[in-house]
Amino acid sequence: MGLTPPGASLGRKQLERICRYLLRPPFAHDAVTALPGGRVRVSFKAPWRGGTAHADMDPHQFLARLCALVPPPGSGLLAQAPIR
Repeated sequence: MGLTPPGASLGRKQLERICRYLLRPPFAHDAVTALPGGRVRVSFKAPWRGGTAHADMDPHQFLARLCALVPPPGSGLLAQAPIR
């Protein structure tokens, strides 16, 4: 009796779709631009209500905000409701 590898029951197209989803970048490559002077500009998909279409920040702020999006190890990505 052998172990079945994860995804063995999936078809080639389904497995490729899952891999593409897992390996996608966190945001569009053209959304982040390096500005002269070492600053970073992050462009939004759509302007905010106030008309803001981008945010300029220094590299340390950018990395801090990017790291804040990564969940801590061991935490689930889905919130689970208690069983009643």
